[in-house]
Amino acid sequence: MGNCQIIGPELFSGLGNLATDLLMIKTGNSIEGGTDRYTLTPLGLSAELAPFLKMVFPKLRCIGMDLISVLSYSKREEGRKAHNIFLNPDKGEPILLNEDMKLDMDDHFNK
Repeated sequence: MGNCQIIGPELFSGLGNLATDLLMIKTGNSIEGGTDRYTLTPLGLSAELAPFLKMVFPKLRCIGMDLISVLSYSKREEGRKAHNIFLNPDKGEPILLNEDMKLDMDDHFNK
């Protein structure tokens, strides 16, 4: 994934599990922690991703990610919209966001 890229629903097509309440997004970005790439040109999540994930994972309550923020600094408005949709109770059940997780260890979540 490139610098400042926005992650949208297309990366999650074909996924879905009605029982999933926690989704972990591992981009490999935590390996970059402390670098300019991690802090100045991070990836972000699109505003369209929130309603898509709410539809595909109706029980989803939390997303953990190795992104410094949902907001990509070069596309701040998109990030603000995404934060609002994920967290705003007026737009359905809020999805809590656990940002800046260290997910670079051997991955036991995919076993």
